Amino acid sequence: MDQLTQNVPDIFEMPEQENLPPPAPSIEVAPSVTITPEMQDILRILPSQLLIEPGDKLTNVSTVTDVALLRSQNPTFYKNAVLGDYILQFDRQTVLFRSNTLQVINVEPVSAER
Repeated sequence: MDQLTQNVPDIFEMPEQENLPPPAPSIEVAPSVTITPEMQDILRILPSQLLIEPGDKLTNVSTVTDVALLRSQNPTFYKNAVLGDYILQFDRQTVLFRSNTLQVINVEPVSAER
């Protein structure tokens, strides 16, 4: 019986370290941004849902408090916004994120006009 199991690979062996995926990149955050525990969770999840290029610093975080006002300013971007969504302003993009479902709702590039 031992001879039969000697040649069978162990399916529970840990993969070699060099075969593991690289850790998620950390997001550069401006000193003016307050990082709450919930925001730490969002920043941990965000790189798995969205490409954030090196140097694309998070410069501002706000919460949706008036959906109608935001939709009047940018109907396309805020089309699916709900109260409590986060608006994450990066140097190169703006992200609408819903923390209760841990989902990116919308993304738009920052225009040169801003």
